[in-house]
Amino acid sequence: MNRARIVLLGLAAAAATRCASVVPGSEGVVLTRDESAVKGCKEVGYVEAWLSFSFGDARHQLRNRAWKLKGDTVLVSSPFGESAGTAYSCAEKKP
Repeated sequence: MNRARIVLLGLAAAAATRCASVVPGSEGVVLTRDESAVKGCKEVGYVEAWLSFSFGDARHQLRNRAWKLKGDTVLVSSPFGESAGTAYSCAEKKP
């Protein structure tokens, strides 16, 4: 029984250290549920947070992934929290 606890604690500690850090530049990526915020923007791809232990970590993951796709806004589509959505580039919105 003790061995199982040690293994579980080790796995939990390893998972906890995998929290997403903010990629420089991605802190400006906007997360929104308002479809009008992306009207005229260019869709750049789908983004998703992987296993996350906090809402903050999931937001960091979405921002990082959107930034890597050259996106600056994520239209969040996940029903609970912010764990998935579509990334857009809105820097040069079309009228």
